[in-house]
Amino acid sequence: MVGATETELDVATLAASIVGNDVFLIVSEAADSKDWNVDADTTDTVLLHFSAAAPLAFVSTIATGTHSWAVAGGRQYFVRDSLAGLVNGDSTLAFVTSAAPTTPVTVLQSDVANTLDVRVLTVDEGLIFLTADETIEGRDLNGDADSSDPFVLALLDGTDVAGVVQDVGLSVKDALTPVRARATVAGDWVVGFLVNEATQSNFATGLNDPVGLAFSNAWRPNSPAAGCGLTYADTDQLDQVLHILSYALWSAAPLVNPPENTGIPGGDRVLATATAVATLAKESDDGGCDLNNDGDLLDEILRWSLVANPDLPFGNSAQLNAVQVAIPGGAKGVSDLASKWICVVSESGDNTDFDGGGLTHDLVAWLNPNAGTPVWVFDHNPASGGVQPAGASALSDRPERDRLLVAFQESVINQDINGDADVLDSSPTAARFDPSNANDFDFPGPAVATVANNPGIVIANGFMIYRVDEAADNRDWNGDTVKNDIVIFRTSLTTNFSALVGSGVRSTASNLGGPSVISTGTLGAAFIADESMAAFDLNGDGRADGFVVTWFRIG
Repeated sequence: MVGATETELDVATLAASIVGNDVFLIVSEAADSKDWNVDADTTDTVLLHFSAAAPLAFVSTIATGTHSWAVAGGRQYFVRDSLAGLVNGDSTLAFVTSAAPTTPVTVLQSDVANTLDVRVLTVDEGLIFLTADETIEGRDLNGDADSSDPFVLALLDGTDVAGVVQDVGLSVKDALTPVRARATVAGDWVVGFLVNEATQSNFATGLNDPVGLAFSNAWRPNSPAAGCGLTYADTDQLDQVLHILSYALWSAAPLVNPPENTGIPGGDRVLATATAVATLAKESDDGGCDLNNDGDLLDEILRWSLVANPDLPFGNSAQLNAVQVAIPGGAKGVSDLASKWICVVSESGDNTDFDGGGLTHDLVAWLNPNAGTPVWVFDHNPASGGVQPAGASALSDRPERDRLLVAFQESVINQDINGDADVLDSSPTAARFDPSNANDFDFPGPAVATVANNPGIVIANGFMIYRVDEAADNRDWNGDTVKNDIVIFRTSLTTNFSALVGSGVRSTASNLGGPSVISTGTLGAAFIADESMAAFDLNGDGRADGFVVTWFRIG
């Protein structure tokens, strides 16, 4: 982007990552019609390296599938395709560095009597989550007396170049299992994950039966619904149950400091602060209990537990609200930010009017799990003397957990924010707790209308970048004489100055799902423009009917 030059790599790429000044590519030999690893076939998946200082080069043959690599600690981690050449104590996980981008380094694992074939689940705040398949290993990794579990969890400190893969000894459901790691100090995390009852089969009555198991968090909801209260029991083996571990203590002495079962069933999300973990629990999974006491079993409820003392600090159904999990943005209506839980509460799902406007809104609320008596807070202007609610039409969290990306609804506060004489729009905001008041949740953003259900808000280089909907904003921002386009805007997080990205029709984007732009967070960003929306041939091919990759410098 500095020199505005484009380099065609001439390789059929399945995925790419940027690590510093290095580009790593996953390539299918079959799609590329090239034998990159020189083994006399074109059936493999390979890792390639490119940089401005080095030509495209082969790195390693890697495991097939989408869960085969991760970036952590400034290193590119990947999974080799086989155990060939490895010795006991090795894993199939390896990494390369900028200093030696084509020389893989094998990552060791804690079982020195065996090798271990792993797959990357995800990486969160520098902690790498991995799984191992007992059917491949031919041995019992999770202590349930069988060797048939395909996803046994393992962890690696990705911030430590000498980190070792360690088997957690518990089975998760699949490669999409939600997990969470909240960094506390260097080399330590609060870790939350869901253990799958069906494959972690060494407990006859399941993992969330307070009668059959002696987990410390034997909490029973205070609800008059049948099957709850003191008679609560869940003896099936159909759930995924939230577990906690403190990484540094567990890593140093796994038998002394094992993972702890909270007894909370979850599914869609796992959250963590430095002191607590949470998950979204379906009432139908949680002993068939009407957790929020609204007369049905249709809701998902954010349930949580402290790490130091894993007992839920509340049991009142009034403190358990129905989450609007269907809200766009990928966060399923919940997030963790500044040691607090954030939740989009569905008034209709909860059968409760929290803002005095009827059962019509999806309201943003927050809760401090460390408070003596935790309560959900719906008032986002404590000094106003009344209740100032906030409604969200979309919500996304950032891996950095420094801001919450919210499409803020005019209708909930009944104010015309963007000046188009209606209260039907949503504004893009980068929400955060006020630095001068930890109990004041603010929604700073510009007075324009974003695409309500697809704002695509991204923060890069001190700017919030997002989609603007001309029709909702009632403005022709790109100057093509119509008000039906989607354009890209940026807003400075320090000065609040807002402007189009680019100029005229070149600011036109698309309404494809996902983030509005892709960026490494520093110099620039790229987005996909819809030529038919711009009514302009952006790439000079004589047509105006395609999708064109467009880029810009941030600043």
